[in-house]
Amino acid sequence: MPATFTPTAVLDIGCGTGRLLRKMRIRWPSVVLFGVDLAEGMVAQSIRQTSPASIYQAPAEHLPLADGCVDLVTSTVSFHHWSDQAQGVREAMRVLRHSGLFILADMNISHHGHPLSRSQVRGMFENSGLSIRSQTSPVPFFTFTVGEKD
Repeated sequence: MPATFTPTAVLDIGCGTGRLLRKMRIRWPSVVLFGVDLAEGMVAQSIRQTSPASIYQAPAEHLPLADGCVDLVTSTVSFHHWSDQAQGVREAMRVLRHSGLFILADMNISHHGHPLSRSQVRGMFENSGLSIRSQTSPVPFFTFTVGEKD
């Protein structure tokens, strides 16, 4: 992500307690924050700890946001829990604005015990309409994939 990238609205899928959203608020004080998580307890904690933010209990596959409403979508260590990863990637694409970024960070990704290759994840991004900006594995067990909506 370029140093000059300043989103106006961000979504964290699998936001947990909202920690990443709070870090984003520090970096970009005027950013509008959205978070989704499937776990009721995580959503409750995030709502208490991450104000102001709009936090929803929802799956990645059915995001409760309007089309083209965010500049940045992030997901950190939740992708392997999604029941339909390809649908979740399509949803991230749907809510992104033109030139928006989706940054996916996860352990060498497995789905219900079946590992996905980096090329399979790239394929999900590309099939949803996202252009791959980068895909790296800074440590052997972790992969970062960055896609951009053209």
